[in-house]
Amino acid sequence: MQRWELKRLWMPLNVERQTDKSKQHTYYIPSWNDETRKVWAQAEALAADGWELISAIPETGSHELAFESGVKALGVGSSYTLGYLFIFKRQKS
Repeated sequence: MQRWELKRLWMPLNVERQTDKSKQHTYYIPSWNDETRKVWAQAEALAADGWELISAIPETGSHELAFESGVKALGVGSSYTLGYLFIFKRQKS
């Protein structure tokens, strides 16, 4: 029977809030920062050491806004990626 070792790595993303020129829309854009690059390097080292990436699970967040104008109301929401959970496996010796 094969036996496996499992390892997890959490890679956070830097979420930047940006507003368009008309200032009517707000966007949340994930980007890499030093922590993200550090975890990515750890993931590459695991792969070089024989670990196989078996799953990359995104964690998402959301932001909601509600606007009221007279008798009308408008709800706007957006979702964005906060980071990834990487799961690796390798066969036990």
